[in-house]
Amino acid sequence: MPRIAVVFGTRPEIIKLAPIVRAARKFNSDIHLISTDQQNELNAIALNDHEMRPKFSLGLMKPNQTLNSFLSSALSALEPILAENDYSGVAVHGDTATALAASLAAFNLNIPVFHIEAGLRSFDLQNPFPEEMNRKLISQLATLHFAPTDRAKTNLQNEGISSQSIYQVGNTIVDVVNQVREDNRERIASSNIITKFSQFSSNVLITVHRRENHEKLFELVNALKILSVSHPEVAFWIPVHPNPNVARELEPLRIIGPNIKLVLPMDYFDFLAAMSHSNFLVTDSGGVQEEATVIKKYCLVLRDFTERPELIDSGMGELVKFSSENIVQAIEKQLDFPFDLQSKNSPFGDGGSAERICSILNENCYL
Repeated sequence: MPRIAVVFGTRPEIIKLAPIVRAARKFNSDIHLISTDQQNELNAIALNDHEMRPKFSLGLMKPNQTLNSFLSSALSALEPILAENDYSGVAVHGDTATALAASLAAFNLNIPVFHIEAGLRSFDLQNPFPEEMNRKLISQLATLHFAPTDRAKTNLQNEGISSQSIYQVGNTIVDVVNQVREDNRERIASSNIITKFSQFSSNVLITVHRRENHEKLFELVNALKILSVSHPEVAFWIPVHPNPNVARELEPLRIIGPNIKLVLPMDYFDFLAAMSHSNFLVTDSGGVQEEATVIKKYCLVLRDFTERPELIDSGMGELVKFSSENIVQAIEKQLDFPFDLQSKNSPFGDGGSAERICSILNENCYL
């Protein structure tokens, strides 16, 4: 029986890999889930939400460790597991340090690497940092490349990746959002988030965590100070990322006004409810850009560049430079002249990505 290792370390990886794990198990393959615990606090919530139980939990996250320190620890911890379990392949997702470490460890052991969500490019190695370089390096190590969009496929081809190893399959986040909303209608509908949101005439959901934005978060704080006064009828909801560098910079928001709401990280059901009942979203996250298109909410992206330009091209979002003036202007514009996205479809897929990926792995005798 073929045995596949699925390696992850962060909450977005867990969420996006969950439908692939479910689909792979239909082929009676032996699936080993390996967690580096890169985001241990957030991972526990996501693993429970998506009923995923790691066979190996490596516990590698340490406070304020460097990227190189984590990569070194991950390579050392993964090598014996990958070497001793006779894997037919190792599946990784996206652009995290975990994905890079697992890809390099597998490559050095001559184990095929399957890169989920391959080919995204911002073409700026500092934005997002270090994810843009991570993803490019994984492309050089992977055996099969599962590109979510035509643009991602073209990016890989332009870098000399063989077209025969690239499969355009859509993004599994569409699978996840559709499935979770369908299977958990009552739980999402009864979320206390909805009750809280109903106390205000308008609600804006804001998520920030990107490493390259940590030193700019004071700009967001200043923007929300202005907006809190000028728009007291609008609630600004900010789930605070557990990274202490983020929490510290956002702490001044707690005393600004009653319409600034710093909240704990949400489980996925509450987060979908919050997105659905927001007027629009403000984020520096990659995954939220994709989820927004499925929920059909306009997305203000606090970045200079995005590796998901399909969001911008589809008219479902825009880039906003990370300054208080730009943030205030962009939010006020959306409050005054909101975009109606109900007639638009997500540019990231149709909800069948996981099944396609597993069918391709099966056809290539990896499942």
